[in-house]
Amino acid sequence: RLHVGGVLGPACSSDSATLRRMSSADEAAKARELQSFLQQEKQRAQLNELVGRLTDVCWDKCMGSTPGAKLSSSEQYCLSNCAQRYLDVSSLLIQRFSERGQR
Repeated sequence: RLHVGGVLGPACSSDSATLRRMSSADEAAKARELQSFLQQEKQRAQLNELVGRLTDVCWDKCMGSTPGAKLSSSEQYCLSNCAQRYLDVSSLLIQRFSERGQR
């Protein structure tokens, strides 16, 4: 830096350009961080929706009446099997749509 009588010399314009670049880089980093956060929240919401749908579908399929204090072994088996099939089909559909999107 050039100091002339206590006043910043020509280096001052270079410093402000550096500050603008740093500010721009900071904003870009914050934007990436926000984008990542939003993506995580979207995935969390999708997972919650999947669990809700899975619960509704499997409950309606496996639970004939109001359950007692404990689930019967057949209810447990049905719920487990239903949930696994539901997840398998959801995974397969996601994979197929992803493959179509890449074409």
